[in-house]
Amino acid sequence: MLGNGTVSNLHSANYQAGSDLTNFLSMAVRSLAQQIAVSASTYQG
Repeated sequence: MLGNGTVSNLHSANYQAGSDLTNFLSMAVRSLAQQIAVSASTYQG
């Protein structure tokens, strides 16, 4: 947070293919999906 209550961004709000933000979001979603797949296939009993 900045002093005026706004958020400091790591990436610009550019959602075009190949942009830093799009690449970051794609990696984050892929990582979460892999974690869900692993936990779903792991015996929890």
